[in-house]
Amino acid sequence: MVPANSCVVRFLPFVMALAAGLAPGNGASAAQKTLSWNDDACTYRISFDPAKQDAKRLNNTIRLLFVSQDFSAPMIPYTSGPQEAAKIDLRKFDQECSAAVKKVRELELAPLQGIEDYRGHLIAESEDACRFGNIRIRGLRNPSALREYTRASACAHFIDALEGKSDMMEAYREMVARQCSNNASPRRCREDGLKEAEKPDGQERVRFHLTTYGWNNCANQHTVRDADARDKLRSGPEKQFRRMFTVRSKCENPG
Repeated sequence: MVPANSCVVRFLPFVMALAAGLAPGNGASAAQKTLSWNDDACTYRISFDPAKQDAKRLNNTIRLLFVSQDFSAPMIPYTSGPQEAAKIDLRKFDQECSAAVKKVRELELAPLQGIEDYRGHLIAESEDACRFGNIRIRGLRNPSALREYTRASACAHFIDALEGKSDMMEAYREMVARQCSNNASPRRCREDGLKEAEKPDGQERVRFHLTTYGWNNCANQHTVRDADARDKLRSGPEKQFRRMFTVRSKCENPG
C-alpha cells in the first residue's frame, strides 16, 4: 500500500508565446541563444534574442509553466512501519516546505497576462500540502493532531478509532477489507493485512496503517490540490508563450 499523495504533471509539445513587453524579433539574429527543457519522452528548445528578452525571467517562466514540479512542496518521507515513521525529521520537512514556497514567491517571471494568478494557485497548493504534511507527520505520534486539518472532517472516524473513541481493530479490519476489495487476490491481501496486527508491535502497526493509509488516503480527497483549476489558469500564459516562440522538439521513438 502506498499513500495517495502524488500529483500528476502533464507535459505537452507546444508552439508557445510571450506577451506584452516581449516583442518578437524580425528575422534570425546572430546573437540568438537557446533554452531547453525535458519531459519523460521529449526535449524541447526555443531560440530567443537576449537583447530583447531577459534570459533568467524567460527560463523561470518556462520552468514554472512546463516543469512546475520543480517548485512543488516536498513529499512526506515514505515509511513502511512505525519505527521508520518515528524517525521522520519534522523540522527538516517544515524547512524544505518553507523554502519551496519562498522559491515560487520570489521567482522573477516574464510579464505574461495571468501568470501571477497561476503562480498564486501553485503557492496555495504548496502551502496546503505543507500544512497537510506537517499535520500527518505529527499525527503519526499524536492522532489528535490530525483534527487540525479541518478540510478533512469527513475522515474523523479514523481519528476516533486512533484516539480510542471507537473500536480501533474494527476500523482497521474495515479499512483492510476496503483496500483489498480491488486486489488481484482479495483474500490473500486481507490475510496479510490482518497479520500486521498479530506481530509483537501489532498495535503500533495498526495505528500506523490507520494513519498512513486510512486517514491519509481519505484526507487527500479534501486538499486544495486541483489539477483542472491549475490547467485552466495556466492556459492563458501558455497561449501567449505559444504566439511568441516556435518550440522545436526531439522525442524518443516509441517502442
